[in-house]
Amino acid sequence: MIVTASLPMRGHTTDGVLVDMNSVRQWIHRVTHDVSDDRVRATWRGILPWAVGFGVQLLALAIAGFAIRSLFDVSGLGDGTVALLDIGLLGVASGLGLLVAIALGTRLDQRSLAAFGVRASRSELVDWVAGIVIGALTYGVPTAVFLQLGELTQRRGSVPR
Repeated sequence: MIVTASLPMRGHTTDGVLVDMNSVRQWIHRVTHDVSDDRVRATWRGILPWAVGFGVQLLALAIAGFAIRSLFDVSGLGDGTVALLDIGLLGVASGLGLLVAIALGTRLDQRSLAAFGVRASRSELVDWVAGIVIGALTYGVPTAVFLQLGELTQRRGSVPR
């Protein structure tokens, strides 16, 4: 017969006092997990994905912006092209942050997206693509017409003076 004994894990604080690490873990578990089931509390299921997704978005935007400006000379591009590049990078970084937030949220909630009522079907994909096309045409066609007629002029910057 093998007898094992578990010794409590102890750690040191900055003032030299010994702290029972198991009680710290129990306290963290009580704060972060619900008593009725072993899921993470709803507060943390909402805050953590948002914060991590936003952090990933900021980090991806900074890294991509630095990489593009290091690899390519953007000083020769026009202001409109640089603004379009910045908006495109923001869109990609936002999409990445959203994907990370969704993945973390479903992991913390221990449910799939289908449990939330999100199901990707062919008809929903067609509706999504149609909405994107209609939205692009709503802004693109009048802009092109006004530019062609000379009724619209492009200025530097995004805010009219």
